[in-house]
Amino acid sequence: MITKENWLLFVKFLLTNKSLIKLDLSQTHLKFKQSDYSQQNVSTADPHCLRQNLDWDLFSKVISIRQGKPIEELLLNGVKFTNLPLEKFQNVLNSLTTQSSLQYIKPTKPVKCRLGLANSDLSLECLKIVLNWMSYKNQPSHVNLIIQGVDLAFNDLSTYVKSMVSRLSSLPFDNLEFFTLNNTNISRPYDLA
Repeated sequence: MITKENWLLFVKFLLTNKSLIKLDLSQTHLKFKQSDYSQQNVSTADPHCLRQNLDWDLFSKVISIRQGKPIEELLLNGVKFTNLPLEKFQNVLNSLTTQSSLQYIKPTKPVKCRLGLANSDLSLECLKIVLNWMSYKNQPSHVNLIIQGVDLAFNDLSTYVKSMVSRLSSLPFDNLEFFTLNNTNISRPYDLA
């Protein structure tokens, strides 16, 4: 379990570490020993057990200013960003594309970035942010990073098909190598064709 204090220590470590390129901050199923329940040390209802309640603004700032190798892979599977203000989610994604360490990367060999948001109960607004972010390479502000792939598996996207098709057909995704939609309750492949 990551407490607020542990999160601060982790973010401080992240700020000083120069070699990390992959981060997995996924929310896993909460399992505690029976003794924890009986002593009332831990409760699955405790909001501190949930990744969504961590200080994502601090995390975003640290990712943006961090020196050393840029973060290439960020797994946030199971984190319910839908329960947070949209700008916090946007800031997390933008922090990956604005990492200060990207300025030292040669444009001929850009960093390939991957994002995992499986099982995150994404809202339509969050999905739109992700789709816009996926086409980031085509925005003029940065040439040293491309979005290689995004995993949206196990999110119920069945009611978002029309919006997804609209975004996917209007935005350029020239560098996208994978886009995972398995178990998203999209009933027919024709819906996305």
